[in-house]
Amino acid sequence: IPANGYALLANPFVEVGTGSTDPVGYAINGMFADDTEKSTAGRTAGLGDQMQVWDSSLQGYKTYFFSSWVNQWAANSTPRAATTESFASGDGYWYLNRGEEAYQLTVSGEVSTKEVEVTLVPGYTLVCNPFPVDLPLNDENIDWGTAGATAGRTAGLGDNIQIWDIALQGYKTYFFSSWVNQWANNSTPRVATTESIPAGQGFWYLNRSEANITITLKSPIAESGD
Repeated sequence: IPANGYALLANPFVEVGTGSTDPVGYAINGMFADDTEKSTAGRTAGLGDQMQVWDSSLQGYKTYFFSSWVNQWAANSTPRAATTESFASGDGYWYLNRGEEAYQLTVSGEVSTKEVEVTLVPGYTLVCNPFPVDLPLNDENIDWGTAGATAGRTAGLGDNIQIWDIALQGYKTYFFSSWVNQWANNSTPRVATTESIPAGQGFWYLNRSEANITITLKSPIAESGD
């Protein structure tokens, strides 16, 4: 996590013991238990490290911060109580490091062996690569056109995927190109991109239609048989 900067992360795990069943949430205060000494604590969300989880139904954020009242993550509305909320499997979230030094987060859990179904509402959805391996944008297992992705000749017309570049502190944008009926970079709209969504990283999806899009992501563990 860069010093005084943002990372757009993902929850690629489920609670240990649940990987072969329906994916379940992972407690926020359990996921980061090994890194409490690295986080900057504060009495308000304006002072402590932050996590912002996108709520697609509200088209807004739920905010948590590392509270000095309890030395754990707390909801902005209840700063003196450790939150009992969980990340759903597949949730993407912003992490803001307020410290002067960059540091690494250690996250552990079990990889789901189940398919993960993702619903992309009209407008923006903050989702993630739910597996600890890179996910190609043009994965052969996902038929975006059939799922309902809106194609266009430019990024201003087709659905968008925006991936946060931690080093640049800015986005890389791809769009669903009608030239190739696949994801492409705006600078090369007639060429399908070979880029991937990195493991453990969140991304924005802009659905330009008025209907939900549902995609199914297959677990690499289930496919390999490991």
